[in-house]
Formats: sequence, C-alpha cells, structure tokens
Amino acid sequence: MNPYELRFIEMQNTLKKHQYKVTPQRLAILKILAYHTDHPKIDDIYDILRKDFPTTSPATVYKTVAVLKQLKEVLEIQYSGEGNRYDGVNPLSHPHIHCSQCNKVFDIHCHDVDHLITQITNQTGFTIHHVRIDVSGVCPECNKKKPENRA
Repeated sequence: MNPYELRFIEMQNTLKKHQYKVTPQRLAILKILAYHTDHPKIDDIYDILRKDFPTTSPATVYKTVAVLKQLKEVLEIQYSGEGNRYDGVNPLSHPHIHCSQCNKVFDIHCHDVDHLITQITNQTGFTIHHVRIDVSGVCPECNKKKPENRA
C-alpha cells in the first residue's frame, strides 16, 4: 500500500474514532488532501470535489477542513496575500518553500530542524509547541521563464 493510501486510511480512522460522519463528500475531501502534495487551498479542493459532487457547497469543504485541522490531521499554511493552504500528506510541523512567482509550495526535507529546535530550547528555556519555517524564493521553472535567462 502506498503512503498516500495509508494517509487516507489514517484520516478516515481519526474521523470515525471521534464519531464524525464519513460521508462520500468527506471521503473525497480526505482523498484530495491525502494525495495532493501541492498544499491545496480551499478553492482548489472545492474545484476538484465538485467534478464528482456538483451539488456540494464550499461550506462542506470549509467545515470538513476545519474538523481535520482541529483533529490535527491537516496542517494549515498561511501566506500573506493568498488563501490558506492545507497539507494533509504531512500534518506535522515541517519546513516549506514558497515560490514568490507562481505561488507553488513545496515541502523541505531537512533533518537539522530537530537540532535547531533543541538549540532554541536550550537558549531560551521555552517549551516549543509549534515550529514554522518558511523559505521564499523563485522556483527553477519560474527562473527558466525570466527574460534574462532566455537565449
């Protein structure tokens, strides 16, 4: 079984464990969040969902995502000037990189984050509850599109 399918099943089990209804629309939303690594916005989820469920309202998506966020099954990522994005593949705090040109968001796989958290805790005495590391720049695709990079 692939990791996305496992994630989908984990999310279903969490809803059932907390006695939430598992409707076909909710299952579709879970699947979108479990399989999409592009950190979709609510509007993106809704656009995909309404292909199979044309009578579903955006409120269904908002409510389902709010429940999943409350249950810590999705990670909400906020960038100023654009809608919140949601990571259902990896709901734990982890670093992201954001392209300032096309607004795509990617996960950063960095094992030194734990070391950084330990350093911060040792320096400040804080108990860390949440870590957010965001890097912004221009992705390779957008760099290729820049006029100065054209021959």
